[in-house]
Formats: sequence, structure tokens, C-alpha cells
Amino acid sequence: MSFNSAAMRGTICYRRGATARRSSVLASSPNFASTSFASQSPLSSKAQPHWKASHTEKRRPSSDRKESRPTLTSNQSQAVSVMYNFLFPNSTPRPKAGHTEQQATRPQTNFFDEFAKRAEAHNEQLQKAQTATMKTILAKKRADIDGLQDDQQLIRWTADLFARQEEIESLKRLPSFPQRADRDDITAELEAYSHIIGSLMSTFRDRYRDPHLALAVFDHVRHRSVASYVCGCKTPAYHQLLITLWTCFKDLRGVANALREMKVNGVEPDTRIRELAQKIIESPLGKMMTESASGDLYEIDRLAKRAQA
Repeated sequence: MSFNSAAMRGTICYRRGATARRSSVLASSPNFASTSFASQSPLSSKAQPHWKASHTEKRRPSSDRKESRPTLTSNQSQAVSVMYNFLFPNSTPRPKAGHTEQQATRPQTNFFDEFAKRAEAHNEQLQKAQTATMKTILAKKRADIDGLQDDQQLIRWTADLFARQEEIESLKRLPSFPQRADRDDITAELEAYSHIIGSLMSTFRDRYRDPHLALAVFDHVRHRSVASYVCGCKTPAYHQLLITLWTCFKDLRGVANALREMKVNGVEPDTRIRELAQKIIESPLGKMMTESASGDLYEIDRLAKRAQA
């Protein structure tokens, strides 16, 4: 305890001596006499920091300040004008940089409205062109089917059709497909695929009296690949499937399952399918069905009429 007390007293004496020496040096300074601590104290009411005074002097009322707006350079304005005139050559010209704000904001609404209208018109033109091309392809394929002599030729023609469809599906998966010159023809051929499948099924069933082969065609398209099902098993193909199941086999359960499959996969029934379902329900055979099949009759009526709501 005596050693610690002596060390503490020595430390206090050393600090007092250092403070006295620092005070004597400041007192000998010429600037120290003219400057008081009170004027430099941050607690003084007259003293203010230099940054606060300068900030107060430079501050202006909000009404005098003007909001700065981003402006385009001459090159940027020229580039925007060129793009606007390229997209809409017959529209009102875009205002130049020297126009007022009211004049500059007006064409922006016209720009987007006209852009949406032109995009919608362009899509309609594309759909009309694809529909016309699809009808041309479908007419040619049906003419080829009608020109065959027997079912063996039709089977070989069907095999070639499946090979062509597989080739188209591989082309659609390529990254360079959007840059192909014949992409519209390929897309139209995909749209016609389901109609061609329906024509094949009706030809096998009605012309060659082979409903089993008609069902085999639909089953092959359904299980070959996902793309094959999406492109081939649409409303025209399902319509021929329902006709085959009912007219050739009187398969009420098969008709109900096919309609249920259409609903699950998002295939909408058309007017022909609804009329067929109504004929099945009102037919003598449909009325003679046992109670075990009444659920299927109700299911057929409910699924076939869902597109009318």
C-alpha cells in the first residue's frame, strides 16, 4: 500500500508540473493576451461555428430556388428524334430541345399510345398472315391424303408426317430459330398439325373402316413428346377422338375421360363437341344406360357445357 501511494503522488506531481509549464508558454505568447477563452468557448451565446454562419448566409428561400431538370444533349436529342421518326414516320414530329415544357410533354402520351396501337395492329397482321399460311398448308396436306390409294400408303405418309414434326420441334428449340427466314411458315405448320391429325383419324375411321388405327394415331401423338401433345392434341384432334369413341365403340366412360382430360390440360371444347355431347345424352342408348353410368352422363354434360359459361 505504501508503494502504490508513493507512485500515485509522483504521478500527480508530474501532471501538475506539466500543466504549469504549458500555462507559462501560452502566457508568453502575444496572441494569447488578445484572445479570451470566453470568446472561443462553444457555450458562449455570441460565438457561432464558422460553418453555421456560412450555411445561413448561403441559404435561400425555397420559392427563389429553381428545380433542376435533367436535360438531353444535342446528340441524345437527335438520336431520340431519329428513333421516333423511324418507328412512326407518319406521326406528329417529336418536339425539338428548344420547345417549352408543355409542348415537350404532350407528344410523350401520343408516342406511347401510338406505339401500343401499332404493336396491336402488327400482331393482328401477323396472326392473319399465319392463319392464311396455315390454311394453305392444311389444304395441301388434305389433298395429299385424299390422293393416296390405300391405307398402306396412308400409314407411310403418316410416318413421314411424324418425322417432319420431330424435325420442326428440333428447329424450334434452336436459339437461332427467331432469325430464320422461314420461321413464319414453320409456326404455321405447327398450328396446322392438330387439324392434320384430325383429318388422318377421320380418314382411317370413315374411309378405311379402321377406328383402332385412328385411336392409335391419337395415342401416338399424345405420348410421343410434350411438344407433340401440345401441338397435336388440340380441339380438332379431340373432336375426332370423341366421335371415334362414341360412334364406333359406344364408350361412354371413354368419352367422359376424354372430356375430363381436355379440361385438365386446358383444351376448350368447341360447338361441335358440345353438340356431340348433347346427342350422346339424348340418344336412346344414353337414356337406356344403367345407374352406374349416370355419373358419366352427368360428367359429359357438365364438361361439354363449361365453355358456354
